Amino acid sequence: MLVSSWSLCGVALAAAGAIAFAAASPSPSSLAIDSHLVYDTQTLCTRLTELPSHHALVGMLLPNESFRGQATLTKTPAADEGCLLSFVVNGAIESSEAFSDVFTVVDAMHTALPNLIASQSGLRGAESLSDVALLSMNVAVDSQEYTVATPATQAKASQITVHDTDCNALGVSALLQALAPGETVNVVSNSENCVLGVGTPGESSSLDLATDILALLRAIDDSVRASSNEVEQPTAEDERVREVPEPETAKSESVSMAFNGPTKDTTLGILIGVSILGGMMFAVVYQKKRHDQRCQERHAMASKAAQIRRVSYRMAYERLPRDDEDEEEKEDLL
Repeated sequence: MLVSSWSLCGVALAAAGAIAFAAASPSPSSLAIDSHLVYDTQTLCTRLTELPSHHALVGMLLPNESFRGQATLTKTPAADEGCLLSFVVNGAIESSEAFSDVFTVVDAMHTALPNLIASQSGLRGAESLSDVALLSMNVAVDSQEYTVATPATQAKASQITVHDTDCNALGVSALLQALAPGETVNVVSNSENCVLGVGTPGESSSLDLATDILALLRAIDDSVRASSNEVEQPTAEDERVREVPEPETAKSESVSMAFNGPTKDTTLGILIGVSILGGMMFAVVYQKKRHDQRCQERHAMASKAAQIRRVSYRMAYERLPRDDEDEEEKEDLL
């Protein structure tokens, strides 16, 4: 009964883990959203007393029933007297006709967020936030990351950054000139990323961030995917052509250098032989010690017997009759 209970518990835990993994993993029809939008306003951050929560942002900007993730809106004092609003979305959303790709979702959020801020429904304490302007946009599509920087003044040109990509390999500059013929496109020297300057410093750009910039990013993303698909994979025939024939000498050397390890029976036989040899050496050493001990005992017994014989001879010689007669003659003479 106890084993059955543990089995049922293990099955339940495995099923729960599988359900949790399925819920956390994005489905093939979902879109992974990883975006960061930064806005600027001349209103002081101290006047923005309350920012909308995650649930409020999702309910106002995204379809709540299909979005899974986190949406946050934070404020940071700007270098001047204004305030920076950072809108970060990280999650997944079900694809549909209204949201066909990531850029469509970002466009919808960018369009709805300023209206939400201007309506003051999520930012209580401010009189008006109609001067909200987009400063930067960072969007990640699969493994490719894009950044759009729009200066607050006309002193600098806008920049589009395609991370970890070479502009010359993609032809992004020519693509931008074809899509935006009225704009000046310059390639900014960068060893790691493809950085493009759009527009001329001191002149207003004709690009509309809500439409044209996202359209350019979509076109650049298509170009990146097309260039990655055009990279030919080596076929089996190419691999056979690239193979270098191995010389016969090398083959013979490789055959001669081959090492055949001992089998289990061979190893066992070697161990048994070593054990027998060790036993024989121990027996020889033991026999030698016994022989030396016996020799010492015999030598001691022989020495003792010789000593006893010498004492016996001396005592017997002293008791001879001749000695008694000599003593009697000496007494008569006296």
